[in-house]
Amino acid sequence: MSIASEALPTSSPVQVRRWRDGHIEPADDVVAEEHPVQLSYQGIPHVVLLATPADLEDLGVGFTLTEAIVGRAEEIRAVELQRPGGTLEVRIDITADRFAEVLKRQRNLTGRTGCGVCGAETIEQAIRRPPPVGAGPSVAIHELDAVVTELASRSRSTA
Repeated sequence: MSIASEALPTSSPVQVRRWRDGHIEPADDVVAEEHPVQLSYQGIPHVVLLATPADLEDLGVGFTLTEAIVGRAEEIRAVELQRPGGTLEVRIDITADRFAEVLKRQRNLTGRTGCGVCGAETIEQAIRRPPPVGAGPSVAIHELDAVVTELASRSRSTA
């Protein structure tokens, strides 16, 4: 693992409020951290994935092999994690004949999850700045509990 990937946390502590036995109680929890990661071949952006910032070089190798960018691991000449402008980029150097195939092939990558980032070619395409969300409706916790209880009573058991 490179020093650049070690600097980013893979999880963060958060304060949450849990509903238990008819009461709200504060609790500590941990959530995974994910960041857009650009994969580039010979310096040309190829795809952006949303990933936990650990073992990103391995992610680049695995993606390159499973997407058949190369046929064998030996066709990957170098993998390096960079952090240009605070972003994450895995730069992958592959053999010239494999890179020529990448350039010929029409990219048709779809995200394997609903993250909204997967499939973008560059970090700039992946990071969007949405407008702030307004306050929206307010629901009392006892109303929410009543709806969840009613939903459970109407659900069929599959056991």
